[in-house]
Amino acid sequence: MWTEDVVRLVKEKFIPLAVDGRIVNFCNDSETEFLSKPTICVANAASGGAFVVSASGVRLKRAELVTIKGVFARSLEQGLKAFAELPAAERDPGKVQIGDRGPIDPKRLVAVRPPEGTLIVRVYNRQLGKTDQGELRHTIPDDYLPRLRDKAVTTSPDPTALFRQPANDFMWITKAEWQAMLPAEPKKGQEVKVPTTLSERIFRFHLDPGRGLTESDAFSHVNASAGKLTLVVEDATATEVRLRLEGYAKLHNPRRHLLTYQSPGTQYSKSQIPLDYEPVLLGYVAFDAAKKTMTRFDIVALGEVRGRPVDSNLFGERLNDPNLLGISYQLVTTPTPADYVSPRGLRSGSGNYDLHRYLGVKSAK
Repeated sequence: MWTEDVVRLVKEKFIPLAVDGRIVNFCNDSETEFLSKPTICVANAASGGAFVVSASGVRLKRAELVTIKGVFARSLEQGLKAFAELPAAERDPGKVQIGDRGPIDPKRLVAVRPPEGTLIVRVYNRQLGKTDQGELRHTIPDDYLPRLRDKAVTTSPDPTALFRQPANDFMWITKAEWQAMLPAEPKKGQEVKVPTTLSERIFRFHLDPGRGLTESDAFSHVNASAGKLTLVVEDATATEVRLRLEGYAKLHNPRRHLLTYQSPGTQYSKSQIPLDYEPVLLGYVAFDAAKKTMTRFDIVALGEVRGRPVDSNLFGERLNDPNLLGISYQLVTTPTPADYVSPRGLRSGSGNYDLHRYLGVKSAK
């Protein structure tokens, strides 16, 4: 959404840093102490925000994260001007000394890195439509409610742009789970059980129409009976074992709490209150036969969504009902720092990190 000028400005003049500001609400370590300084006032709620801050913790400018042309760039430039007016002791390289980070609060350590041996999968949600010939296509502005593309209301030159982009998330597969999907003596046609914990994690957290649009989890209440995933060995050689994954899910959230609650703007809604997503899944899982390591996890889910993707507002709602949603899963074979962003499902409804809830295992307590 940002222009090339903004991207270049950030790369050349700033050190960009993304933080989950809500950790100041329940964690206590050197980093949260820095973030909670009154001079920084980092956003600690779902609405988020952006700030220009000096290395010592002086807040210089709130950056206006809006898509109106020129607004974000001007706020960044104002932050640079404020930085230039600081004393040299605040600006010159090496003048501000940053101490050791120290231990990380255990309550957020689970979000810093996954458990040992865990594999990372990138997940992309994409709202889809169909051409007059019945072929799949990306959504267009006219697919969305008139209210969402009303420039007089949104003041954006392209109000539905964010809805039409893919929304990304990450999924974790534990070492015990991916090892369980590799048969000890694989043979063509052999059926392999998908671990129940993995099936439930996919159904609960990674088939959610609201991912990328909302902080809530639509189907965190479901269990393995909400669908079925099967693995069959397609080929087994001395070098590779390849399995075909097929399945489906029938996910339903009655959203009874909305029967008596309507947020501003929902009078423009065309959707029913309940939310349903019924995708079919197809893909391939592969292993290096010699190293006994997973080398591929490529899955696609495609199905119809009925209801608003976000329960309390119109964000991302389309005109027709049902509408198509596609979700893809791809194994990250060589993770970079950006791939260690924790899955959305790791955060519980109360806003804290809950690894046991996400992995579907009982707490050791």
